[in-house]
Amino acid sequence: MTRSSNGRSGNGDGDRNGDRDDGPGGVRAGDPYAPDPRDGAASGVQPYYARSAAVLAERYESVSFETVHRDVLHLLPGAPARAADIGAGTGRDAAALARRGYDVVAVEPVRELRQVARKLHDDVPVAWLPGALPALTPLTGPFDLILLSAVWMHLDEGEREPAMRRLHDLLASAGRLFVSLRHGPLPEERRMFHVSAEETVATAGRCGLRVIHTGANGDELGRDEVHWSRLVLEKGGNMTGSEFYRVEPSARSSWRLAVLMGANSRTYKFALGRALLDLARQGHAEVPLRDLAVPYAMSLVEHAAQAPQASERTPVGTADFLAVVAAESAESRRLGTPTDRLLDAAVRSLPAMVLRKFHNLRGIPELPHRFYEVTGSGGSAGGSGGPGRRIVRLTDDLHRVARSEQAVGLRAELGARWSIVENSFATGIGRSLIADGFTVDRATSVLTDTQRRRSVAGVTEAVIGFQHGRCLTCGDDITPECRTVVDHVFPYALMKRYGSVSGWPGPDLDQLWNLAPAHETCNSAKSDRLPTDDELRRLARRNTAIMESPVPLKRTLQLTLEPPGNGRRPGGWPEFLREVSGLVS
Repeated sequence: MTRSSNGRSGNGDGDRNGDRDDGPGGVRAGDPYAPDPRDGAASGVQPYYARSAAVLAERYESVSFETVHRDVLHLLPGAPARAADIGAGTGRDAAALARRGYDVVAVEPVRELRQVARKLHDDVPVAWLPGALPALTPLTGPFDLILLSAVWMHLDEGEREPAMRRLHDLLASAGRLFVSLRHGPLPEERRMFHVSAEETVATAGRCGLRVIHTGANGDELGRDEVHWSRLVLEKGGNMTGSEFYRVEPSARSSWRLAVLMGANSRTYKFALGRALLDLARQGHAEVPLRDLAVPYAMSLVEHAAQAPQASERTPVGTADFLAVVAAESAESRRLGTPTDRLLDAAVRSLPAMVLRKFHNLRGIPELPHRFYEVTGSGGSAGGSGGPGRRIVRLTDDLHRVARSEQAVGLRAELGARWSIVENSFATGIGRSLIADGFTVDRATSVLTDTQRRRSVAGVTEAVIGFQHGRCLTCGDDITPECRTVVDHVFPYALMKRYGSVSGWPGPDLDQLWNLAPAHETCNSAKSDRLPTDDELRRLARRNTAIMESPVPLKRTLQLTLEPPGNGRRPGGWPEFLREVSGLVS
């Protein structure tokens, strides 16, 4: 759990202090701004907001999302992902999340505020819905991110626990709830209650959410009597990055955490990872930054020619490194090496972007192992002491990874993950993958996107890293000399025993949740037997790890574990697999 205390440096945008915190206590009979029944729970609509929508919009929109939430931005799930802004007000935060690549639903009980939000942010794809806690009747989960800015203290004691249970049910496995609480004197005319951060954490714990961040902020308006608490809560029952590492505490696991579980708004991490593996495999102990920039830039050139390397919602200005990649792509490919302009841009951008972020992972302050160290001072690309003169030292841990018996597989895993992510960025495809995940071509054991039916990555390359590169049947390493197959952990023959596939009462056994790389010899010996307890434990652990990774691979398993409208099965993957076993025992 991380903690922060920033005095007066946190939220702030008018009376909302970056969040909505005002509203009267109750609804007067005959009030022209009384709640419309179509807007959901009457208790969630406070007439003050309807009367003051235009004035509040100016206050709310005066400070950016990034300023208000800067203390917790690093804890946002990787985009693309599903997000809900509850009590969205004039839509500043919902719109900002949409621009960051999230698929956003904004819920606001006040019709006048929703109208303002639509007008102010009509250029972003946000679904604006009526509704209020604790019911939130219009919402269907799961969501990877729920934002609850200055809403919680409007709920009375009897409403808060039912509301928290509803939010828990709407979150996906490993989904995160961001809560801000206003503290200070209660406005006389407003429906508001004293609610402490400690009480909120306790309520969350009873409802299956654990705290991963607490923060304290002053009031941006300078009101000495007002201050704020900020909480980030995470839905339990998942495997965190730390837990993934504890299964096999090694440099390989740290590498897989960076490649498989880190957030992805662009693909720079994969280009850097490939370059690092290749340079270490060639025996380099250190390289000038300019030499590292060559394979880094050319990998992006090659991939950018086939698919986008950033979300369609991610702004790419003319000075952006990806804009330079696009402009210099044809000439660099003709030369077989980056043009001077592209190389200079790579040298300038590497230290400030991916080299600084590669070792960081949400939920973990830093990876247990470091794979490089950068020495030298900054400056312009060409001048003395500039970034081009920096040295990148490749650590012993990187050399161990690059020369391990799984090195070939690790490179293939990186390539598969890169393909999955860039397909999620493709115009018109990313939204489909968020909603529908991947399907599996049974004949080829290849993941395909449901819209184009185009091959994206092999099942083995896509998921073996989440198994720590091991055979699911025997638990031993899968190395290049091993013949590998994709095993149905629950044998596909089970479905045929019921006379037809449609007669099988359980989940589809031909989907990703039940497919696992294994040694060919283990698979042959296993034949059509049911999985052992050890195999079920490995499968549950593997599937839980996948659901810690960003969508769309995560979404593919969510649709099995958390079918729309049914909520998450209690117990997660272990309980789910026990239920499937019970069908045939």
